[in-house]
Amino acid sequence: MTKELNFQKKNQYDRKFRKRVIEVTSKRFALRKLIQPYQFAASVKFKSILDRDFAYILEYDCNVNWYLEKPLIIVYEDIHGNKNLYCPSFIVEYFDGTAPKLIEVVKESMLSNMCLEQKNKYSAAEEFCKKNGLEFCLVTDVQIRIERRIELSNYKFLVPYRDFYCNVNKEEKGFPVFNTDVALVRNKLVTKITIKELLISITDDKKRQEELLFQIWFMVANRFISANLKEKLTVKSFITK
Repeated sequence: MTKELNFQKKNQYDRKFRKRVIEVTSKRFALRKLIQPYQFAASVKFKSILDRDFAYILEYDCNVNWYLEKPLIIVYEDIHGNKNLYCPSFIVEYFDGTAPKLIEVVKESMLSNMCLEQKNKYSAAEEFCKKNGLEFCLVTDVQIRIERRIELSNYKFLVPYRDFYCNVNKEEKGFPVFNTDVALVRNKLVTKITIKELLISITDDKKRQEELLFQIWFMVANRFISANLKEKLTVKSFITK
C-alpha cells in the first residue's frame, strides 16, 4: 500500500517547481542558466550532449519564459505490467501563453524502431500531459543538429560572450557590464550596417577593432543589438539596434 502511494505521489504535478528531480553525476556539462536568473540561477546539468545542444536553442528562444531539465517523474507500466519511473528531458514554459511543453530529447534512429517499453513510456507521458494542461512532444537530433545547424553553431559561439561579465570579479578586474565601449558602439550604430563597416567607421587601429569586436559579440549575445542568427555570424553580418 505504501509503495502504491509513493507511485501516486510521483505522478503529482506542481507548476511551482524549480528544482530538477534527478541529479546528473555520471557526466557533467554546465551551461549557465540566465534566461530568468532571478528565478532559477543554477547551472543546467545534462546526461547527454544532445540535451545540452537543445538547451542552447532554448536559451536563445525569445518565447521561452523558463525551462528546467529533468523536471518531474511519471509512473508507467513496463512490458511485464510492473510500475516504472520515467523522467522526461525538459519542461518549457512560454511567454505567449501556449501550453507548457514536456519534452523528450531523443535520437531520430530510435523512433523508427521503438520498443514496447518506449511506447508505454511515451503513452504515459501523453496521458499525464492531458490531465495537467501540458503538451508532450519528442525533439530529435535531426531537428536540433541538422534543421537548426547554423543557429545552434551561433548560439554556442555567443554563450561565452553573453556570460563573460557574469564570470568576472568586477571589483577586482574593473569590467562593468555597461562600459564606454558598449556606449560607443551603440552611439555609432545609427543604421543597419555590417560589423566590419561599423568597426572601420570607428577606428583604423586593428587592435582597437578587436577590442570593440569583443563588445559587439557581447551585445549581440545579450540582445542589446540585433543580428540574424539564422545565418552564420561573421564580421560581414548585418547588425542593427
